[in-house]
Amino acid sequence: MMSINKIKDIDNYNESNIYLSTMVFNDDISKAIEFSEKFDFRLEFSSGVKYEKGLVGKLFESNLKGKLIHNYFPAPRKPFVLNLSSENKSIRNKSLDHCKKNIEYSRKLNSNYFSFHSGFCFEPNHMNLGGKLGLSKGNSREKSLEIFLESITDLMNHARLYDVNLCIENNVLTKENFFEDYIPLLCCTADEMIYVLEQINDKYLSILF
Repeated sequence: MMSINKIKDIDNYNESNIYLSTMVFNDDISKAIEFSEKFDFRLEFSSGVKYEKGLVGKLFESNLKGKLIHNYFPAPRKPFVLNLSSENKSIRNKSLDHCKKNIEYSRKLNSNYFSFHSGFCFEPNHMNLGGKLGLSKGNSREKSLEIFLESITDLMNHARLYDVNLCIENNVLTKENFFEDYIPLLCCTADEMIYVLEQINDKYLSILF
């Protein structure tokens, strides 16, 4: 990802439809908003930001040209792994509720998109996200994919009510998280991403790379 200093040196960059991610600012929301307001950038409020009282207020009160919500933002007081393919009903329901709330937030922000990550075929610990996941062989890919499709169908119904488009982001499988011949993450390949799109077949659904 481009550094902040390098962005400053590019003429007319703020005239394009470019969104910075809060991750550029080490998830310092206040710094991200201040910088983006000063240089007239749009901002994606992304995963990785720790729970903070009043975080949603900062989102709505900021004077940004454009705002997008991505995946796990805003972080809840009690952390969990957003997993739309979980066989654990409690985790799946939390994940669905979180995404539905962000669909509603997106409409209030006059944003046409909400993006989220593909699911997991096991139940990861939130402390391991972004690194070695501490894998144990989990659910079958077929079952996990079935649950994921059911979750997306549920979210699509909500998204249409609020006229918000959903974007699925692919997962990235690293060597350290490869478990023998078992791929523990959904949508690591173009074929599987296309399969999901074909199964849902809805104009409100697209892919985020």
